[in-house]
Amino acid sequence: ASAMVSWIKDFANTYKARTGRDVVIYTATSWWQSCTGNSAAFGSTNPLWVARYASSVGTLPAGWGFYTM
Repeated sequence: ASAMVSWIKDFANTYKARTGRDVVIYTATSWWQSCTGNSAAFGSTNPLWVARYASSVGTLPAGWGFYTM
């Protein structure tokens, strides 16, 4: 999980340095929990787009109080 979080941080920092914009995180809540250990590292800076395959979003990943899309 820590390797995935590091990769996402590196990508997000590189993207922001080149564009001046924050990366939108697009993820299913189940993937985020299992692959990042439910990291809260991005909630304060990156908008969240939830991949939703059910009628409700469910519990949001750590760090986000709302989702953008």
